[in-house]
Amino acid sequence: MANLNWEDATSYDKYDERRVQTCWSLKSGALVITITKRNIRYQGEWVLSCRSVGLDAVLLGPIARLDATEAKREALRIVMSRVSKIKMGVQALSTLSEQSNKVR
Repeated sequence: MANLNWEDATSYDKYDERRVQTCWSLKSGALVITITKRNIRYQGEWVLSCRSVGLDAVLLGPIARLDATEAKREALRIVMSRVSKIKMGVQALSTLSEQSNKVR
């Protein structure tokens, strides 16, 4: 995971002198994976969003148990699983479409 370029996506207050990163994003093509440890609805939890594959506010685990590296690893596992399911669905639709065209 060291080769992945997670960027700081934290919204900092311009008057905040102590800037602590709380949000990371990884961009790859159309995928934007974001994890944060400061979510107003899920305080004390790591939260994942990757809207391009239908993931929004997925809880990764408590910040007391996971560090940023572990949260990133878990986020990637979840997103890769979702992408794999989507790929299988697309392949199934393609097969159905081919079968439908043969029946005509």
